[in-house]
Amino acid sequence: GFLARINNTGSGTLALTAADSSSTLDFTSGALAAFSNWYLGGGDGSTFTGSIVPAGSAYRFGGNGALTVASNLGDGTSARSLVVGNGNSTGVIAFSGTNTYTGGTTLNSGVTIFQSPSAIGGSGQNLLVNAPAAVASG
Repeated sequence: GFLARINNTGSGTLALTAADSSSTLDFTSGALAAFSNWYLGGGDGSTFTGSIVPAGSAYRFGGNGALTVASNLGDGTSARSLVVGNGNSTGVIAFSGTNTYTGGTTLNSGVTIFQSPSAIGGSGQNLLVNAPAAVASG
């Protein structure tokens, strides 16, 4: 299929569209396992309400489009964290769910919007913003 034709050795972005908005995205098995180091981004400004099983311990979002993540991001069998932007991302990722992951939150590039305090997982001062990333509440 299409995914088999992509050279997955980098850390690119898979752009989600409305057709993907309620999918289960499992990066631990199946076709998506080959893209375990890639980021999820928006292809058309969609709102994602599906579920994500990240490979490893981090949810990864980024890219140059716009995406709202309404899903609740939580821990698996161990703590998970959130990483936004691969250093080159210029898009906007908004989080509106009640996120319960207990790892840290790292913003590397692009614009990240947390639509409520509960959209940031973890506790205490666990939000790290690296330049050129920008963060907003909304």
